[in-house]
Amino acid sequence: MVKPIIKKSTDLTSDEITELNEICHSINSCFPENHIQENHIKKTSPVFYLFKVEGKIVAFHAFSIFKEKTPFSTKELPIIYINLSFKRPNADSHIKNYAKWSNAHFLKANIGRLWILKKFVLIFLTNNPKLAKRSANIFYESYPTYKNNTPQKIQDFSKKIIHKNLKLSSSNINQNLVVYKESTYKMDINSKWENLYKSNDYEQDDFFIKNDIIQTEDNKFFLTGNLMLFMGYSSFLNLIRNVLYHKFKKNESPYKVK
Repeated sequence: MVKPIIKKSTDLTSDEITELNEICHSINSCFPENHIQENHIKKTSPVFYLFKVEGKIVAFHAFSIFKEKTPFSTKELPIIYINLSFKRPNADSHIKNYAKWSNAHFLKANIGRLWILKKFVLIFLTNNPKLAKRSANIFYESYPTYKNNTPQKIQDFSKKIIHKNLKLSSSNINQNLVVYKESTYKMDINSKWENLYKSNDYEQDDFFIKNDIIQTEDNKFFLTGNLMLFMGYSSFLNLIRNVLYHKFKKNESPYKVK
């Protein structure tokens, strides 16, 4: 795998920012042309992992880290925010497992070599049911959990994160941790639905539709710009619980619509 160049936001060149925006726009044509600057660099100043082949960015991963009091501990915990993780089409031959590698490297660099045993919170915003299900399976404790109502303390914490840390001041977040944007759009994803978005859990997919993250019309699927805040809490105890849970119990999806 191609090893990344790791850069702070302030160290990116203008050409690199242009390339990053091009990749973002190729993934989502409804993103603004200056998506990287306006929605990420100015808001959270992330660290970028740039995977380049012959001088051209073929994939990138961006992270931010905060420390806050959380509902999970009496002490402040690191909160890892995955801003973005995108790649160019047909880039897999160069950067297979680039996201997994970047995640582990960033956690090791910022939390410590034994990060897997330490307490931290991981968050990201997503419009993808398949990604949400896969991520929920990694954490013994993650939210939203649609078997039960999201606890009020998690709702309150999520609102704080959205407004204070992610600086999405004009967005509202509901009890299901769905972030409703002030400006929405309609982007056709029908050709990508089966392979990239659809999970193996009908109720999970239905949650994204019922909460207006994804719209359906004439048996076609569209993104709206609204997003779900995924939150996973990692600790040594939850690691053991997760291993035992997957070993001895049927792996049911926590994304069930009430």
